[in-house]
Amino acid sequence: MGSVDIVMTDKDGNVVDTRQDRIEKKKSAGELIEKHRSADALVDALLSSHQASVKDPANELVHL
Repeated sequence: MGSVDIVMTDKDGNVVDTRQDRIEKKKSAGELIEKHRSADALVDALLSSHQASVKDPANELVHL
């Protein structure tokens, strides 16, 4: 089964957002998070809390 991809354009029809742009932004954010996670206890705690909430949706607010 395929997935839908959306391409955003401006009023003149120029592409302003592509799938590749979104992939690169996500990768860049991930690299930045990993860089700071090991150096900052708060970032580590926030990410751990978020991960626990995703894994336990019935109690997600407890984890956050």
